[in-house]
Amino acid sequence: MLRDMRGYDAALESVSSAILPFIDWQWKDGLVGGEIEVLNDTLDYYRFLDFTTVAEYLYEKIIETARKDLPEEFRYLALFDRAFRAVDDRLDGVPHSKVTLLVKLCLNNQGRLAKGKDRERLFPMLTDADIEAAEALVQEAMAAATPETPA
Repeated sequence: MLRDMRGYDAALESVSSAILPFIDWQWKDGLVGGEIEVLNDTLDYYRFLDFTTVAEYLYEKIIETARKDLPEEFRYLALFDRAFRAVDDRLDGVPHSKVTLLVKLCLNNQGRLAKGKDRERLFPMLTDADIEAAEALVQEAMAAATPETPA
């Protein structure tokens, strides 16, 4: 839905546009853009709304999630798991939370840990050789992964 906010807004608009002409409202305290104050009884307008367009939109997004987002997430998780295990084995004794962070940062930066002061602050226990080895292992995991199959 975040990739299609226009479609989401249109689906919601399909419902609200049907009842909006019947709702007497004004800006509370006269502040445009503030709270809205409804001046008439609207309960009956909401009882039998047609949410078909909203339901169809949600159905499309669920199908899109199942076909696109979930497979992508599974591939990422498999890639992360492969890279984590390799780096964790190489950096024996480094806390898992630090290995997790290192792998995530490398995966988000084409297999490399960005250079800079954050590097030393986040991983003071690692030598340059440790970081280079971890980067190589993450890159190997990335190279072994394909878009069609899990890592």
